[in-house]
Amino acid sequence: MFEWEKSVVPDIFWQDGRGKYYWTVSRAIGIGTLILSFYVLHSLLIEKLPFLTPWGAREQLLATSIFSSALLTFALIIVYRSMGETQRLQKDTLENQEELLGKLVDVYRDVGETQETQANTLANQEERLRNLVDVYSEVGETQELQKDTLEAQEELLKISKRPWVEPVGFDFSRDERDVLLVSNYGSDVAVSLGIVIKIQFPETDELKPGICVNPTSKVDFAEVERRDRSIPPGREEVGFEAKGCLGFVENGERVTKPIIHGLVQLQRAGIDACQYQIYLRYHNLLGEMGLTKVTPPRHLPIDMSETPRTSSIRHMQKRSVLLDTHGTDVEFEELELEELVESGSDAKFEPSIID
Repeated sequence: MFEWEKSVVPDIFWQDGRGKYYWTVSRAIGIGTLILSFYVLHSLLIEKLPFLTPWGAREQLLATSIFSSALLTFALIIVYRSMGETQRLQKDTLENQEELLGKLVDVYRDVGETQETQANTLANQEERLRNLVDVYSEVGETQELQKDTLEAQEELLKISKRPWVEPVGFDFSRDERDVLLVSNYGSDVAVSLGIVIKIQFPETDELKPGICVNPTSKVDFAEVERRDRSIPPGREEVGFEAKGCLGFVENGERVTKPIIHGLVQLQRAGIDACQYQIYLRYHNLLGEMGLTKVTPPRHLPIDMSETPRTSSIRHMQKRSVLLDTHGTDVEFEELELEELVESGSDAKFEPSIID
C-alpha cells in the first residue's frame, strides 16, 4: 500500500474491513490496465515505425506472459514489502508490549515492596505498642508497689506511735468509788478513756440486751487533770474512777441506766440472772479507737431484795462468778470494736479502729 494512495483514496474504502478488498481489486485493475496499455502502445508503434512487423499469436502470448511475469514480480515485491512493513510494525508492537510488561512488572514489584514495607511498619508499630503496654503495666505495678509501701510505712508509723493501754485491776479500797488502775506501755498518749459494759440476758418482749459506755475521770489529781481522761505513754497504774452503767433496748429504743437501777428493772421483768463483761475503751490522737478487756465474762444472779451498800461495779464483782466456772451452758459473745461502733453506744466518737 503506497502512502499517496492513503492521501488520495477516500476513507470510505478503508472502513469496516474494506481495505483488503480495495488492495486486491486495485492491483487486479492495475495489472489489466498495464496489459491493455502495452497492446495499445505496440499497435501504435507498428503504425508509426515501418521496421516493426506485427506480432503473431505466439509472439503476443509470449510477450504477454513476460510482461505479466514482470508485473506479478513487481506485485510480489510490493506484497513482500507490505508484509515486511507489517512484520516490522508487529515487532515494534511486541517490543512496546514487552516494554510495557517490564514496566508493569516493575510497578507490581514496587507495589510489593511498598506493601512489604507497610507490613514491616505495622509490625514495628505493633511491637512498639506491645512494649508500651508492658511499660504501662510495669508502671502500674510500680505504682501499686509504691502504694503498698506507703500504706505499710503509714501502718508502721501508726504502730510506732500508738498507745498500749492495759488495765492493771480494780482498787475497791476507796469508799463509794470504784477505781480502775491503768498503765500505758505504748509510745503515744491514750485519750478519752471510758468504761464499757456489755450485758447478756434472755430477751423479753420489752427488753433486749445492749451496750453502755461511760467516761472515766482521774482520781488523786487536780480538777483540770481529772477531766482530760488521758494517760501519757510510760505511765503505770494511774487511777481512773470507773462509773459503770447498763445498756438496754427497751421497746425498740436504746436506753442506759445506772447499774443498780438496771438490775432492779431486770428483776422486775422476771430475769433472775445475767452475764456481763467489762472493757476499757480509749482513743489515740488520730481518733482511732481501741478496746481492751478489764474482766472475763462473769455470771451474775440478780437479787435486789436489799439495797446494795457497795458501789455499782463492786457489787457486780462481789456477787458474780466467772462464767466458765459457773457450770452453765450459756455462751457469752465477747464485744468487738465493730460491734461497739455499729451499736451507736459510743456515738460521740466516730473513729476508725486500732488493730
